[in-house]
Amino acid sequence: MALSLRVHPRLVALLRWVAHVLSVLILFFFAVMIGGEATQGQAPHLEPREILFFVALAVQLIGLLVAFRKETPGGLMVLVGFLLQAAFMPKSALNPFFAALPFTGLLRLSCAWLARHQAPALDADDGRTQ
Repeated sequence: MALSLRVHPRLVALLRWVAHVLSVLILFFFAVMIGGEATQGQAPHLEPREILFFVALAVQLIGLLVAFRKETPGGLMVLVGFLLQAAFMPKSALNPFFAALPFTGLLRLSCAWLARHQAPALDADDGRTQ
């Protein structure tokens, strides 16, 4: 006998809004940081490992943007970017600022999965399912 999981639509909407707010805050934080570095006018000399770290960070940030339209691919991009980041610089994976990124990616994937298992909407007139 297969178990049937039914999730209330309000829970999915709440989780989705939490993911939206976190995504906006993270994107704003990194936009300010990148803008501040860009106005310095100095080109840093980065090692190849550091360049790959920033590519992984870019994949995560682009994944956050994609997740506003398509939650599953965006959430997967964030998690893949985090795994790449952790592979290139393992100590950065323990940083709480960077830990917010995979949490948001997992939240996006959870919302996409839970949206598939929402309870049917109730008809306002007689209380039966549509």
